[in-house]
Amino acid sequence: MHEKWSGQALVGAFVLAALFFFAWLLLFQQDEVERYEIVAEFNTINNLSEATQVKLRGFTIGQVLDVTFEPQPAPGAAYFRVVMGIRKEYPVPAGAIAEIRSSGLVGDTFIHLDVSQATSSALPAGARIKGRDALGMKELVASLTEMAHKLGGAGESIRRADLGYKLGRLGDSSHLVASSLDQVAQSADSLLVATRVLLETMGPGVEGVLAGLQMSADQLNTTMQHADTLVVGSQQDVRQSLQSLRQAVARLDQVLQRVDRMVAYKEAELDSTLTNLHAASKAVREISEHPWKLITGQGHSGASNE
Repeated sequence: MHEKWSGQALVGAFVLAALFFFAWLLLFQQDEVERYEIVAEFNTINNLSEATQVKLRGFTIGQVLDVTFEPQPAPGAAYFRVVMGIRKEYPVPAGAIAEIRSSGLVGDTFIHLDVSQATSSALPAGARIKGRDALGMKELVASLTEMAHKLGGAGESIRRADLGYKLGRLGDSSHLVASSLDQVAQSADSLLVATRVLLETMGPGVEGVLAGLQMSADQLNTTMQHADTLVVGSQQDVRQSLQSLRQAVARLDQVLQRVDRMVAYKEAELDSTLTNLHAASKAVREISEHPWKLITGQGHSGASNE
């Protein structure tokens, strides 16, 4: 009996120590994590409760601390105020929207923070954000029903459009295109082989032609150099010829000037000679008309008679 009681006492002490350890661990974790509060406003919350996880981009950053219900809220206000405790190392950007979601059809409910329209600034502690109401089961069923009707209409449209036949025609056309591409590939291979053979055959000839072209280019370069030398020599000869021609023209000018002076001098002599001839002719004519003038020295015969 004593050993039985000792064993039960040890088991009880172990259980108490384990409970104490787990309680201390929970208290230590709660005190270790620092959080700040953000309030989200909803009109419906469905299965939302305290300790519901708050996730950002699929990662848990906090949990719901308190849910307050307002039966008669102010105009424009929401019915539920959900206080969320967010870890301080995860700031929530301004403009975030809270959404109530669930993991699958029957999974746990959690709050998702949509930051698609958020800004870069972080929300302060105690800030309020808008909540996007979750769809109820009735709305979800209605949405699924509407989606089923749309899918049925799409199926009927596909059936009326005879999409199967068109897809078959498309498959046949694709097969023909594939066959044509195969033929093109074979032709391209044959062309490449022929080109390679042609290049191998024409390679030596092309190299010879290129060597001849190089030799011709060298000869042309040499000829051009000789031509440059000849042109330079020709230019010197032309310059000398022009200089000689200028000297000849200058000499011709001098000769012409002398001829002009001689002609002018001769013209003066001719004029004097002609003047003397005119005077002599006049004197001869007067002597022939009045011969007595040589004897008497008078101008006419009447004077001599008197």
